[in-house]
Parts: sequence; C-alpha cells; structure tokens
Amino acid sequence: MVLQIPLVYGILTPWCGVIDYALVGRNYTTTNATKNQKLCYQACLKDSPRCRSANYRPKDQECDLNCASHFDVCAGGRLVEQPGSLYTFTASETIGCDIQPDTRDTNVCDIADNEPSRREDQGLEWQLVFKGVAGTGIKLYNLWTNTILDSDPENSGNCRNETLYNAWENGQLNIKQVKLSLYDQTGVQVEVIFNGKDSDISNWFDKERLVSSPWSDLTTTSHTNYFSIDGHAESGLMRRFFINMNYGGCGVDRGWLVVLDSKDHCQWGHFSSYPTILYSTHRIAVDWATSNAGAVGMADYLTIHIDTE
Repeated sequence: MVLQIPLVYGILTPWCGVIDYALVGRNYTTTNATKNQKLCYQACLKDSPRCRSANYRPKDQECDLNCASHFDVCAGGRLVEQPGSLYTFTASETIGCDIQPDTRDTNVCDIADNEPSRREDQGLEWQLVFKGVAGTGIKLYNLWTNTILDSDPENSGNCRNETLYNAWENGQLNIKQVKLSLYDQTGVQVEVIFNGKDSDISNWFDKERLVSSPWSDLTTTSHTNYFSIDGHAESGLMRRFFINMNYGGCGVDRGWLVVLDSKDHCQWGHFSSYPTILYSTHRIAVDWATSNAGAVGMADYLTIHIDTE
C-alpha cells in the first residue's frame, strides 16, 4: 500500500510511504527510540542531500537513514518486502507515489554519486557505463569483460549499461575520455582519467593513455610491471584493474590500484569477502603490505564513465 505524506518542514516537501517494504544495502545510520515515522523522515530531511530515503520499524522504534532510494538503480541497494517496516522517499524524485518494488530497468545504469553529468569547466559530459561493487562474491573482471552476463548483475548492486557497452565494443562511439572512479560511503576517493580516442573496452586502461590521476609519481613514463585490466591472473593470483610498480616478494609489492577478485596468495590480499578494491591513499605508490595505517584504502565500488563526441 502506497501513502502520500505531505510534510511541512521549512518548506513544503512531499513524501511517499510504502507499507511493509524497506530499502536494504544503503543504510548509513540507525537511530533507536524514534517514536514515530514522522520523526524518522524528518531526520532524513535534516540530513539532506545525503539522506535519500528512510526505513522505520514501529515495533522496535528504529529509524534507518539511507544514502540512496529505490530510484538509484545502481546505487547498491534494493527494495525488499519486510513486514512491519515503513519505507519513505521524497516524491520530488518522481511524479506521484506509484512504485514497482520488484521491477528494475536493467538496461539503464544510473548512479547517485552527487556528480553533475556535465563538467562545464572542461566541456565534459560523463555517462556511466559500469559500476562494480566490492564484497559481493562476483568477479568484477568478468562483469566488465564478459560480452554476455551469466546473471543479472544488479542483484548485487552491480550495473552495466548494455547499450553503451555494446556500442563501445562495436566501435560505434567516438570516445574522448574514460574515467575510472573509486568510492566509499563518504564519496569519490580516486579519479583516473584516460584518453579514450579509438579505444575499446579493454585497451583504454593503459599507461600510454593516462591523462590524470591523484598520484604524482604515476605518469605515462613511470616504471610499472602491470598496468592493465587483465592484470596478473595466474598461480593463485587474481589481480585485476592492476596498476603496479614492482614485485620483489609479498612484503614489498608496491603499486597504486588493484581489484582482488579472489583470495591472493600474499597475506596483504587476504580478506573476508571479495572482490576487494585497494588503492594508495597517498600521492605516491605504496607497499600493499604496508603497516602504515591508512596508506592503503579500500573502496566500496568502482565506476567507469565515458565522455563522447
């Protein structure tokens, strides 16, 4: 059952409520002892634009604030049936309050990354082609390189725009630049931009195409032993989207970016879930096994955008 809830909070803000549903996977905080649903969605409005929707459980007086709504197809969350829960979202995101909780447009790859689609200062218009989520058990390399996907990637919050992907693969796009970005719950942490002219879905990720990155020691002439999407995948290794400076033993492996699609034979690649997205938080390459706290960051997901002529 869908309810339309007009709310006056500073200005008139229409909200919609859905009984017995909740958005899961994008909750960033839960507040206890919230006496009613009104207080729950007021808390969400106060934290706007970070908060996009809220779940309220009257029985437990618990209020979840979510950094996405069910409109954010590729934001990593999903609307599920949850008896006793009340899901609310801002009606300004759509016209009216009609929703189809179990229906998603798998051909559209959209994302709430708080980034304008157009960069006026550079004349760039980014289109999202891919989003790969960490910790889902689904190899990001396969999601990106397999022409035909074995399953619906959005079941795990992943997303690939098939229209753009196929056009790129078939040479039907005049791509100017390609951008790979890494995100955590606070927002974008890394942006690496490549020259996309005459590229395909694999060779755009190449040192010679590098335009910019957050790392001062990474240039088109820097020494690297790996710089490719294929990376190093043999003998117990599954290091993809790999930008690495050197090997020399697990303790001194040094680089800038790696997606571990499965457990690595080095201790620095042991985690509780995969894929794992690691990157240097410094302005230079770091030892993956470094004991320097915070030198190696872990992203929640990566995205691939293109700018076309």
